[in-house]
Amino acid sequence: MEETYSWHEQFYYFSLFRTLHGPDATPGKECHTPIDDETYYTQADLSAWIREQNHSRKAFLEGKASDITANQIRVLDNASFPWIRDSSERWDAHFRELLEYKEKHGHCNVPRRSCKLGIWVKNQRAAYHKLCDMATGRGGNRDVKRTTAVITPDQIKLLTEIGFQWKLRPDHSDAWDTHYENMKVFIMKNGHCRVSPKEFPNLGRWACEMRNRYKEKAKGEKSRISDEQISKLNAIGFQWQKVTMDPEEKKRRIEEGRRKQNEKRKRERAENKLKKQQEIEDVLKKYLPGAKKQQPNVGMNPKKNQVAKKPKKDAGANFKSADQITVGIEGKPEAKEQNMNAGANIEKPVDQINKECIHGQKNLLGSNNDRVGHLWTTFPKPT
Repeated sequence: MEETYSWHEQFYYFSLFRTLHGPDATPGKECHTPIDDETYYTQADLSAWIREQNHSRKAFLEGKASDITANQIRVLDNASFPWIRDSSERWDAHFRELLEYKEKHGHCNVPRRSCKLGIWVKNQRAAYHKLCDMATGRGGNRDVKRTTAVITPDQIKLLTEIGFQWKLRPDHSDAWDTHYENMKVFIMKNGHCRVSPKEFPNLGRWACEMRNRYKEKAKGEKSRISDEQISKLNAIGFQWQKVTMDPEEKKRRIEEGRRKQNEKRKRERAENKLKKQQEIEDVLKKYLPGAKKQQPNVGMNPKKNQVAKKPKKDAGANFKSADQITVGIEGKPEAKEQNMNAGANIEKPVDQINKECIHGQKNLLGSNNDRVGHLWTTFPKPT
């Protein structure tokens, strides 16, 4: 004979099961493991009792005879009982959550990725636009086409009454205020509103857009600038007409830009030089630990530190005629050390040099040409 349990006992086992296995745990249908070691009440028994409570609640809501009371339903609601709800009940539950969200934040624009309520709000907008597209015969966007949510006219009415926005538009008021404050600071600092697009691209584009919107409003066309925004810009001295720059100011800015560019290049060259010098020092430290660090000649003229080059001589000084070259007694040229007075014979006529060589009064000295050398010989006096 099977043991029978009262409603309160089974609710106790339900609370014990959630405490032991987690707040969202669900007992298995075919699991015969006892929930408590002191009793034979299993998870399969608890699963059957949960299904029985759902059937009883459904009959109670339909006005039929049921074994469950309103107080028991309220107790199970507070215990997060896993009710099997239909679509209308789920919608009502989310609607109550949306009312609580609006009371706390002041609007119904729940972020999509914040919680399940945000996904539900997105589905309600998609279902509404899908219903409107079906009525007008237009094609919707991607979110509208792939949604499976369904909304009724009564639900649309309830959401509209609480201020639900069916179409969200981006709010640019915060961005406008930010650009306005930046423009205010710019005018106070520079004394004008000529914003350079190269230096301040975002503020420059915003100023140009404000002028275009003002022109549209002046022509009576539809514009996205309000009278309040125009008053704020007038208060800080914003000029609605495009102001041309003074030629002297333009020239000064160009020269300033060039000067900054030259300074930047000088800094880069100096940094590259120091970097290369540091690399050389690192290599010396690694492979030649005892090498001394070479101190750069700071503040000295590099041209003065160069070694003086040897002046070049006249090309004619290195040339020697055939008459000036004599052959030794044995027919071979002989070398002799360079004489300090070698240049003296170069200036003499060829005939005089030969005459002195014949009489043996003086040795013939060669030119300063390193390849030929200094050839000399002594001829005996003629008999």
